[in-house]
Amino acid sequence: MEMLVRTMVDEEREKLMEFLENEGFELDKDEFRSREEILDEGLPISIDLEEKKYRMIGNVTCAAAAVTCGVMKTADDFYAEYGGGII
Repeated sequence: MEMLVRTMVDEEREKLMEFLENEGFELDKDEFRSREEILDEGLPISIDLEEKKYRMIGNVTCAAAAVTCGVMKTADDFYAEYGGGII
């Protein structure tokens, strides 16, 4: 299962990535951007719950399509659905 998660501020994004890494998630080996580049960008994060990896959505068009389709989650939605609670 894959979740698309948007973060509204830099601190929220950093907390999400730290949470994922503490839970054993790793940056997808096919992701060409570094962890630091992902932190600096505003595009949503794609989280693969089964493979325990994450990456950033490729572009604004993909992000807009996800929002339009109603599949984009907030960080709080992710924590609630993942079961980890809000940090």
